Amino acid sequence: MAMNSGLVPSVLSALGASAPALRTAIVDRYRQTS
Repeated sequence: MAMNSGLVPSVLSALGASAPALRTAIVDRYRQTS
């Protein structure tokens, strides 16, 4: 990838690390609003 340096890898790694917690937060918020 051309955008392999700088912000993109750190963002992707942060998203990958927090994906389960993020999904849990989204599900909890969805349950609260529904």
